[in-house]
Amino acid sequence: GRVPAGFRLTNVLLHLATGVCLWLLLRRIADRPWLPEVAGLLFLFHPASAEPVGWIVARGDLLSALFGLLAIHAHLSGRTRPAVLPLAVLAYFAALSAKLSAAPFPLLAFLCERRAAATKAPATSSPVRLWRYGLYLLPLVAYGFLRFKALGTLFPSGVSRTWHDPPEIAALFVSGALLFRYVLLFLVPAGMCTDYSADPVFSSRLLTTVAENPAVPLLAAGTVALLAAAVLLRRRAPWFAFGVFWFLAALLTVSQVVPIGAVMADRFLYLPAAGGAAALAAGLLSLRRSGGPAIVVVLACFAAVTFVREAAWRDDRSMNEDVVRRETNYPANANAWNRLGLHYRERGDVAKEEECYVTGLSHDGDDRWLLKNWGALLAERGSLREARLVLTRAFTKRQPADRQKAAIAFNLAVVLIAEGEKAGAALVLEEAVLCRPPLPLAFERLGRLYLEDLDRPERGRELLDAARRLAGPR
Repeated sequence: GRVPAGFRLTNVLLHLATGVCLWLLLRRIADRPWLPEVAGLLFLFHPASAEPVGWIVARGDLLSALFGLLAIHAHLSGRTRPAVLPLAVLAYFAALSAKLSAAPFPLLAFLCERRAAATKAPATSSPVRLWRYGLYLLPLVAYGFLRFKALGTLFPSGVSRTWHDPPEIAALFVSGALLFRYVLLFLVPAGMCTDYSADPVFSSRLLTTVAENPAVPLLAAGTVALLAAAVLLRRRAPWFAFGVFWFLAALLTVSQVVPIGAVMADRFLYLPAAGGAAALAAGLLSLRRSGGPAIVVVLACFAAVTFVREAAWRDDRSMNEDVVRRETNYPANANAWNRLGLHYRERGDVAKEEECYVTGLSHDGDDRWLLKNWGALLAERGSLREARLVLTRAFTKRQPADRQKAAIAFNLAVVLIAEGEKAGAALVLEEAVLCRPPLPLAFERLGRLYLEDLDRPERGRELLDAARRLAGPR
């Protein structure tokens, strides 16, 4: 429809604006012909842009990168015109407000200022003034205060740490491995995915100790080696060093030192790809006679992969089908099968919905989301005995007392009531009302059960009052 097309067009325009800002930035700090143009094109066509451009929810990554690059422009202008520095501070605050991943931009500004100081351009020949970077504490503190007031925490809350719980120092190996995975994904964007939560390298089952998963320390060693090479070659290959430092610095907030919601995401590559594109452009241009054909080939490959990846972000179905493709991704991802089933449920395709739940459970028979929805579907079809077995399995599974458990209990109670076991249903619902955040339906159903069938009117009225309070004004 027109509305999604409008959102996508806006994202495309934001992406183009970000690419232009990067091109202009590199023109200010680069002393190599064609490097800004080639780097800008590599950035625009890199598949890392497919998610933030194609997925409307990821617009924050586009805005964050755009405002952050504008902040660097203003920062560089402030070298000769200090009156411009407040614009850099405001742009940095706007970048932070769009996405917390903008936090490392002062580091990126420092890299750009050092690179500018190394060129012979008169406008950028003044020395680096470290006092300017103190100004960026103002937007950081303001953003932190507003975030704490709104969310009650500075860091992501309610994030599952199951995959990020290796003991002690092993967590640093995981972060190092994650960084190198992004480097490889930038250079060879094959096997990109809309959901990496089932990636075997970062599976919680394999991270009891680092020794049980040799891929983790090997990948972490790759990050250390890359950083060491950048330090050693910073004078002989300045653009390689610039790209590595930019790339790793831009990934700091998503390196999982502090756990965030997603294990990995293609959109997290968006800002790092700007520095990576500069380093890659310098490398391709250094090939001299073969540099031109190499640039054309790389751009063509990037554009082809980007075209394919953009299609994956078309809708819920394409996103989840992309995850469970057997050829390259993660068919064992139970969450993706569950989301795909819900997609078909919304469209009334019961057969496809059932197929998704059954397939997902064949990969992970204990996934409580799949069990809950499969049990609910069985109950709707009148297969009460099967529904009871499935929902009981989900209910008795060890799990946090959250709304998901409350929903499982509610579904099981509905089946028990249908089978005439009202006392058993009440026991199940008593557990449901203890879950947090509360599920108002559980309070209401249990209250009516006590009032109408189990002769506990006081407890019933108490629960119905709580259900009304939780539901809020209608």
